[in-house]
Amino acid sequence: MKLGEILVDAKLIDHDQLQEALYWQRKSGKRLASAIIDKGFINEQKMVEVLSKRMSLGGVVMRDRLLDLQMLHHIPRDLAKKTRSLPIRLQGMELHVAMAEPQNQEHIELLKLRTRKTIRPLLCLDSQIEQIIENAYDAFEKGERIYQVRESGIAHDAERSSAALQPGEGARPRTATEYIGDVLVVDDDPPITYVLIMFLQQHGFRVRQAATIREARAILQKFAFNLIFIDTRLTDGHGIELASAIRKDPVLSGLPVIMTASEQRRDGYQADLMEGAGVYRLFYKPFHMQEVLETVHAAVQGLKMAPGPTTSEEKNLFQELKEMQERGDLQDAILRLEEEVRRRPYSAWLYTALTVFQVRAGNDFAAIEAAESALAIEPRNFVLLFQLSQLYHKHGLRHRAVTTLARAALEAPSDEKRAELLATLAEWINSVPVNG
Repeated sequence: MKLGEILVDAKLIDHDQLQEALYWQRKSGKRLASAIIDKGFINEQKMVEVLSKRMSLGGVVMRDRLLDLQMLHHIPRDLAKKTRSLPIRLQGMELHVAMAEPQNQEHIELLKLRTRKTIRPLLCLDSQIEQIIENAYDAFEKGERIYQVRESGIAHDAERSSAALQPGEGARPRTATEYIGDVLVVDDDPPITYVLIMFLQQHGFRVRQAATIREARAILQKFAFNLIFIDTRLTDGHGIELASAIRKDPVLSGLPVIMTASEQRRDGYQADLMEGAGVYRLFYKPFHMQEVLETVHAAVQGLKMAPGPTTSEEKNLFQELKEMQERGDLQDAILRLEEEVRRRPYSAWLYTALTVFQVRAGNDFAAIEAAESALAIEPRNFVLLFQLSQLYHKHGLRHRAVTTLARAALEAPSDEKRAELLATLAEWINSVPVNG
């Protein structure tokens, strides 16, 4: 089935939009996917999802990402242009490469021969990658170390930007952006740290920086923060040590923690972090800056107390689910969410949404399973704890209901709500035991 037919069949575009995109494709000489995006019928994220699923490959949207230009050592510029490929991450002996033609075996073999590494191709829309290759290699040849992809293709040199902020200084936002809050960044990777700091400053945050756990502890004793970024690997220990200490500290326990890592792992590591140390979110380098910003705003505003979509991708899915619900297609919405959960098994929001739709469909035990999965990732989520306790109680799972409601009371957003839950808890404990 052709791309246009797939999109129409999935109701992502209609026949009139397809004809308009085909006309623009012929006129502009672009590929159909790029023509559809140009017309605004589908955004880049959704198009990459559709195409990568069709090809059974991973995909990547490059806009707003931070690229480590040291990766360009692996592939010379002429080969990158010839294959329309850009190396973005090295994980062991596997080189992750954004490619306009990720199924082109000739290109993949050329990259293997040149790099002597296993190539993991990631789909990147051709409308993006050609200009990004030019700009990234230009920056690399000038001696720059970090490149931030913009829609306009403008790069931001971390080393030049860093002159405006020295590590550990509490620099205020340099623009007219309204002040939002204070952030501590704990990382010993200067290029990426500087770009992250500058980005946060430009969006209304006052930022301090520490390179070690020891420095971070000293800063946390002197200053108050709304959020903290912690890298997993620091010179004097693992970032999880600091995250765990924050969660156990009676003064700092409510501080949202976002962790960063250079290598992506798929063995449950992220879920262990979330559950063991109450980590709000884990980001892998290079960052997608817009997603980072949306997550920071959500964390600072306390949105984990009321689960909802925080990233652009989640917001698009939320709109899709909302439309399904309005049509009464609850089962289709559940199938869509289950598909997304298989693709992103560590998303608390996906499991939370799945919980809600299973309850609406009357599938209480499936809802319990989804809620338990969400809490394994985000164990201090008040709304989820409360909802799960009600489901347990409804089906006579007395012990689970009591312990979960007790956990919800500890995470209650106000003293009044906590008192209300404790009163309910006393009633449940004193009630006649129910089998289960």
